[in-house]
Amino acid sequence: MRPSLRRYWDLLAHHIRPQRLQFAILTVLLLSSIGLQVFNPRIMRGFIDATQTGAAASVLINSALTFIALAILQQLITIGAAYFGENVAWTATNSLRAELARHCLDLDMGFHGNTSPSVRDNLTLFDRSISDDQIQAVIEELELAEWYGALPQGLNTQLETGGRGLSAGEAQLLAFTRVFLRDPGLVILDEASSRLDPATEQLIERAVDKLLRNRTAIVIAHRLGTVHRADEIMILQDGEIAEHGQRTALVANLHSRFSHLLQTGLEEVFA
Repeated sequence: MRPSLRRYWDLLAHHIRPQRLQFAILTVLLLSSIGLQVFNPRIMRGFIDATQTGAAASVLINSALTFIALAILQQLITIGAAYFGENVAWTATNSLRAELARHCLDLDMGFHGNTSPSVRDNLTLFDRSISDDQIQAVIEELELAEWYGALPQGLNTQLETGGRGLSAGEAQLLAFTRVFLRDPGLVILDEASSRLDPATEQLIERAVDKLLRNRTAIVIAHRLGTVHRADEIMILQDGEIAEHGQRTALVANLHSRFSHLLQTGLEEVFA
């Protein structure tokens, strides 16, 4: 089932709406450019006719000056349209990127170099607009309050370089915290495939449920539990789409690749 044209239009309108003034100016410039392209040949035709009929020199000069002025105006409009078009496109693209978050298995802290980042800096990625209250609210939502309470200096606690000192489950939950603080509209989730203890596994599952709620998500799945959350399934093989469709339809089709994966078990197939 493909998204309707209405959904594409709503998405476009969502990212264009904040810059509707520039979009309106761009529309006016484009329409003006089209109008001049229609009008300029008529000016040239009038100049030619005036020349052939032996019109006065003043008429010829006025026609020539009018044509030159309109040609210059058209070039200025073209430059303006290119400027506003680029601005609208880049702003809309950056707006879309701002709503995209990617969650990976590891809590990547390589950007810190050899320094020891604080919990605050690691979670906010040095975004000072995120308050401590916001961070603590997300930590409690992800049920990390016990871990947070054990930190000797709270958010100012220094983490070891490379994430040493954190368990695999804690690293993943902290990575979830980063995403929640951004509150994106689109999430790319590279799901963890490592074995975790049952308690941490439950925390991860609840975090995934909260993360995917009211969001669009692209999930690189390794476990059947996550696959069952999906509305659509896409199976890639050798860099190509081997199968794509609604999950319920693929489950019902006993000859589909997805149905075969369910029978054999995803973890066994992807091991």
